[in-house]
Amino acid sequence: MNELLERVSQDLGVPVELLRRAAAARAAAMGDTAEAVVGRWAGEEPTGEEPTGEEPTGAEPTGEVPAAASPPPQPAATETPAEGSAPAAEPAGLPEHLVRRTAAARAKREGRPLEEVLAEMGLETGAPPTPAAAPTPAAAPAPSAMEPAPPEASPDATPAPAEEPAAALPEPPAPPDDEPAASLFGGFPRWLAASFVLLPLIALVYALVSPNGPDCGTSGRLAIDPVTGVGQNCDGSAFGTSSTDFFTSGMELFTGATCNVCHGDQGQGAVGPAFAGGAVLVTFPSGSCADHVEWVRVGTDGWPDPTYGATAKPVGGSGAKMPAFGNQLSDEELRSVVLYERVAFGGEPLAEAEADCGLVPAE
Repeated sequence: MNELLERVSQDLGVPVELLRRAAAARAAAMGDTAEAVVGRWAGEEPTGEEPTGEEPTGAEPTGEVPAAASPPPQPAATETPAEGSAPAAEPAGLPEHLVRRTAAARAKREGRPLEEVLAEMGLETGAPPTPAAAPTPAAAPAPSAMEPAPPEASPDATPAPAEEPAAALPEPPAPPDDEPAASLFGGFPRWLAASFVLLPLIALVYALVSPNGPDCGTSGRLAIDPVTGVGQNCDGSAFGTSSTDFFTSGMELFTGATCNVCHGDQGQGAVGPAFAGGAVLVTFPSGSCADHVEWVRVGTDGWPDPTYGATAKPVGGSGAKMPAFGNQLSDEELRSVVLYERVAFGGEPLAEAEADCGLVPAE
């Protein structure tokens, strides 16, 4: 049966599953088997008398496809088919145009004239039938192409159970809309394509502004020892060790603690003695930073001797008192501000001053 269904499906262009359902419905309506119905559609000779539910007439089977049972009477508003169409041209419950296609395929397969096959199937060989006029709104809807024709009513016949309608074929999905063109330069996104231009431009501007890169101490950059090539802190100390810029700290304290009020911003002197030109190292020469720090810590009133410094200056001899800063600054801050005075105004080397003032271990 499957082979016959495949053949009829190829001849008619109708899916096999729909043919199978139509054959089952046709067989149930006529009291026949689905195999016999499919065999008649395929043009095979019936293997026995076709049970129709009526009294046998005694006629021998001829091999021709019998005409379908006449449809129920239509309302008066329905027009009859035009001349040239076969009134009973739906053998086996199929529309006439499908039967004609079946006849053409059968004639081609068997090598016989089309007119002969049409005559065997009970169809006229004239022009194709014209379609019947559409029924009026009051008319009953016509059965679908694959639904079996209802059999004639018989007093002794038992009504056949209603068949479920054939499932409609799913419609093919609609093609997706074309996506908007959102890319440039070979399919790259617009933002990525723009970065190909902006990033090199930014790099070029940075190279022009900072040709040597960031300075030491900025952006995490370290100094490189020219001898060993090892990274180190910007002050020359080993990388990873914390260091304090005592000179900068002392410079800020010199102004913040108002030392510049008496000694001048550049150490030129004012109310107090001058530091510039090395004068500070004349009073407190190299190796005497501890005395210098103590003098700033206790001031005139706290100094224990009548003179101070290497030149034995009298305490309070200039008429101005040195204020004590020990209660304002920490020990490290006192050493830092003295370091700044000795390096900035006296010209003492920074490393020597840091060691002399006890800010770094002496080598």
